[in-house]
Amino acid sequence: MIITANAQPLELLSNCWKELRRGTVDRRHPFRFVTLASVRDKSPVQRTVVCRSISEQRHFLIYTDLRSGKCSEFEVNDIASLLFYHPQKQLQISCHCKVRIETDTDQTQTIWKAFPDHQKKDYNRLKDPGEALTAPQEGWDLKVNSGYQNFALIHCIPEKMDVLQLSRDGHLRLQFWQDDTAQWQGQWVAP
Repeated sequence: MIITANAQPLELLSNCWKELRRGTVDRRHPFRFVTLASVRDKSPVQRTVVCRSISEQRHFLIYTDLRSGKCSEFEVNDIASLLFYHPQKQLQISCHCKVRIETDTDQTQTIWKAFPDHQKKDYNRLKDPGEALTAPQEGWDLKVNSGYQNFALIHCIPEKMDVLQLSRDGHLRLQFWQDDTAQWQGQWVAP
């Protein structure tokens, strides 16, 4: 268990951040894959993405193709939800975030240079993500260029977090938010 009834909320928030960071370095950790929700035409849209890293400022970083639907969705509405679930620990962490898209910066160039060739191909397709195909193989066709122009980072900047620890002894739930000074606050809430 990550959340225990005899600990203070901010101590538990620190434990949650440690567990979330483990997901970015341990390929087998359940928090590596996260559900990212955006809004399209006033309806929620969800997809599973890889949480690549968490910055020192506690931004969740996700790689994406700039041509994907989620990027245009975030241009219209810059809010997102991230949902992490650890089945063995029965821990759920939901984050309400603001989103910022980053392209063609020193950081994106550094990440791109470290990509193996097979990963670069994911950003070098002739067809845009979600574009109709007449045959599945069309989705594999590559452009001549490098694909870097399509690579983007999604920064999910958490503003609120809801943490639920399931337990036979009684579920525990906490909510966290940033106050006016950007300091995290937390309180117990009914599960």
